Amino acid sequence: GTGRFIPSMRPINDIQVDGVPNDHTIVQSDYISFTEADEPATVMATRAATEALTTSELVSADVGVLIYAAIIGDAHHFAPVCHVQRVLRAPDALAFELSAASNGGTQGIAVAANLMTADASVKAALVCTAYRHPIDIISRWSSGMVFGDGAAAAVLSRDGGMVRLISGYHGSLPELEVLARNRSNERLGFVLPDVGLGKYLTAIARMYQAVIAQVLEEAQTSIAEIDYFGLIGIGIPSLTATILEPNGIPVNKTSWGLLRQMGHVGACDPLLSLNHLFEQNVLKRGDKVLLLGGGVGYRLTCIVAEIAMNPGVPGHSTS
Repeated sequence: GTGRFIPSMRPINDIQVDGVPNDHTIVQSDYISFTEADEPATVMATRAATEALTTSELVSADVGVLIYAAIIGDAHHFAPVCHVQRVLRAPDALAFELSAASNGGTQGIAVAANLMTADASVKAALVCTAYRHPIDIISRWSSGMVFGDGAAAAVLSRDGGMVRLISGYHGSLPELEVLARNRSNERLGFVLPDVGLGKYLTAIARMYQAVIAQVLEEAQTSIAEIDYFGLIGIGIPSLTATILEPNGIPVNKTSWGLLRQMGHVGACDPLLSLNHLFEQNVLKRGDKVLLLGGGVGYRLTCIVAEIAMNPGVPGHSTS
């Protein structure tokens, strides 16, 4: 089952604060709007998690693992997974926060799947994440990206469902951790917004190529056989340079049409993409989906899954 919480959208021109960015930069980024929330991240995550559990047709007692992919800047709650756990009434679940920046959505699914493989008693696992941009600390516009707010969740189940996980793989470039260092005593005063990813794009692109090649090999499939790509919403120039062009992925087979309306919603992007796929009923049984994460540091997790039943059939668990 999947769930999401999408706040109200504002036109992209509203992002212009203190004269940044200029109109040309906005056009280049290809964003058309961004989402802005009034609710704290934990509240949004709980709404998404509740929806995911409902669509999975499971109950709280079935959830043996509960993962909250936490994002920097959420100062509302120091133990957000416990808030979700309380509202879901799942006190017996193994509940913990996963800190993987914007890679948390896909990495959360991978970790949940591994835990279920290791412990046969776990019937289901729930992964949720949310992001509310700390606008009072850092601009919504950073390094060619527009940050949006929202939440997403997915349930993994042993009992089958809408999607069957086939393979997963990860990669990292720890030498880029310098971009995540705090440059001052400011909260969230890290280097990346000032330096940008520009000169690191080639290295990041090579890592994506290697990880995508490996996950496709393990799934015994190819780029041409993937019907839908769930991306991260980092702006079309960066997406083109690091993921689309190097791997021959056409943008019309990706979730960019959704993400350009929302902005980069932290770790939510690939899970929002998966949820959008279900809501649009655009794929059929046997179609393949590739989900891509990616977070500052730099690390990424890639997952290949297969649609296990036609949209509209009861039982939407991500198995």
